[in-house]
Amino acid sequence: MIFVFGAAVVSVLYGSNQSIIHPTVLAGVLVGVGVLGFLLSLKHYERNRFHSKIAGKFRDALDDEMNPSAPRTKYQNMSISDIRELGRIESERNHLVLSKIRLNFLWSLSFFAFIAVGAHYFYTA
Repeated sequence: MIFVFGAAVVSVLYGSNQSIIHPTVLAGVLVGVGVLGFLLSLKHYERNRFHSKIAGKFRDALDDEMNPSAPRTKYQNMSISDIRELGRIESERNHLVLSKIRLNFLWSLSFFAFIAVGAHYFYTA
């Protein structure tokens, strides 16, 4: 969606000499959408690593249970909730800033681009 919106802004910006919106406004919207897309990509990566870290901990704990002859790991006497918490702590340590940003907040920001363009049309019409 972000790429489609960005492509639409670029086509309006460079495709018409008689644009209703001033080119600097379109350029600002395009920059804003690009920054938002960048942040969403970073946050998506952080969440992926978070769940991958926890899944790895669960896998190690299951390996301990399914192969009693293998050397034991530190997960042997931990509950699933404790293992999840350990994975969460390690993930937050690796992503200090991104783990504090709520993904819903970033997705909600994407609508402000539409609101801004709509408000501009409303006040200039």
